Amino acid sequence: MQLIILRVAQNCLELARGQASCCILQECIEYSNNNLRQLQEVLISPLIQDVYDLSKHPYGNYVIQFMIQLDGTNIGRRIIKELTHKFVELSMDKYGSNVVEKCLSCCEGISNDIIFEILEGNGRDRLIQICTNQYGNFVVQTVMSIAKGKIRKLLEKAIKSHWLVLQQHLYGRNVISSIRRDKKKAKLSKYV
Repeated sequence: MQLIILRVAQNCLELARGQASCCILQECIEYSNNNLRQLQEVLISPLIQDVYDLSKHPYGNYVIQFMIQLDGTNIGRRIIKELTHKFVELSMDKYGSNVVEKCLSCCEGISNDIIFEILEGNGRDRLIQICTNQYGNFVVQTVMSIAKGKIRKLLEKAIKSHWLVLQQHLYGRNVISSIRRDKKKAKLSKYV
């Protein structure tokens, strides 16, 4: 099996971009995670180096999401480091937004870096662009579902400052609705 993993590692970028081969690659990554930890690095390193392009690829994004979910903290930390300063752009990409959401939901403790990047972006107009984007609004909803404490209050304040603009946009209304749902859940959980 070691020879097969090494051969897959030599072609992992090409395999990650194939409809059927991305599934085979994921199986090899999982196998190496469980049985051949020393070979896992050989297999995932090229993928992490090309994580930005793979995140925006129709099949490559599944491989990246799989790697994050498999080992959220260790691999996730490396992926987040490679994608730093690219989360705003990825949030508004059809496939990249899925990777951002997976980073947010699986990488507890380090997801605040992503949230701050989205929150700060290139000014407040960037947050509006993400909230009103057909893919970005889901990222913001994910952020709202996991954010706590001060960072949540900062995000709510930034969103509320653009409430009227968001109410006039289909995807912006989705963000507003998610905030309202979260507040209702929080009120109900006090009584349970």
